[in-house]
Amino acid sequence: MIARGTAGNDGNVYRYYLSSSPTASVPVPGGNAFTYEYCFRMPPALKQSTVHLYPFVNERVVSIKQSNYDIDGTAKLTVLSVSKNGRPAATSGDKQWAGSVLPITEQERGLLLDLRLTSTMKTPNDMQFYVTDQYDTALPFFAIPIGGPPRYRYGIDMKIHR
Repeated sequence: MIARGTAGNDGNVYRYYLSSSPTASVPVPGGNAFTYEYCFRMPPALKQSTVHLYPFVNERVVSIKQSNYDIDGTAKLTVLSVSKNGRPAATSGDKQWAGSVLPITEQERGLLLDLRLTSTMKTPNDMQFYVTDQYDTALPFFAIPIGGPPRYRYGIDMKIHR
């Protein structure tokens, strides 16, 4: 399914639902959706608003480039994964594109990343996101993180001296 807003501003916001019933909202067991690009509205914040985007990193990816548009300099982007515990990434200004390249570790391959946007703006803001690999191939974002959001795996290096 593809929805495309061809004109206007702020009127091209869509919401999709998966249901196993044509007349009621019944969850599809094991159902999930994905997209290669997100255009969404960052909700207004009472104190802080947070949005999570979950791109899937396949086994061939050695680096990703996250690209974003029109964040207005009002949000911070942090990358979390099993081996990244809150690495900052570039965000765009008003009607501008920005991006950053992030290396992918062996531990991150075959898993999801958590691109976490946080904002304290009192008004909503429309923005756009996509992620590509080192070959400029778009990576899918999943609506629901398969297996739950990625959690940083703390490593402890111990040496015993006698």
